[in-house]
Amino acid sequence: QHLGKAAFHGLTSLKKLVLVETNRTSLSELPIGHLHTLQELNLGHNSITSLKLPKYFTNMTSLRHLSFFSNRITSISRGDLDALREGNRLNLTLVLSLNNIKSIEPGAFAGIHLAELALRSAFESSMMQTSLQGLAGLQVSRLIVGVFSDHDREQDFERGLLDGLCQVQMEEFVLICLGDFED
Repeated sequence: QHLGKAAFHGLTSLKKLVLVETNRTSLSELPIGHLHTLQELNLGHNSITSLKLPKYFTNMTSLRHLSFFSNRITSISRGDLDALREGNRLNLTLVLSLNNIKSIEPGAFAGIHLAELALRSAFESSMMQTSLQGLAGLQVSRLIVGVFSDHDREQDFERGLLDGLCQVQMEEFVLICLGDFED
């Protein structure tokens, strides 16, 4: 399903766009660069594999909620989120829950300020510790890490798992753990 370049033409005051289960595979094909008043973009339940934000995201200064819930993001590279470094993003919530993140490159989140980052059931168990180290340099008001109760992916919370978060500046940390937490 293809969205033409004029798909959202004329909707210049649009505040919320929900493109859930629309078979999106990337952000580059979305004709939304002119939607400067957009406050919420929900791209949940698609097949997006890359978090590389197009340059036009730097102009979306009203954006408050950006959801990639349940996509196919497996890695986050340095430079993918550069558009979030521009301007004031202190009120932005970024949802990456229910992806299958295997790696976050060191520096990928450095210098980024977010209101909230949600990472529930976002990692394979063996990749969580290494991936969390890639959050170094992030400033976030609220960080949510953990699992969903109805999700198959088991998460073992063992010693040292959260060490990577020592380089993240945060006001609130929410850990959702359904099993035992080892010493």
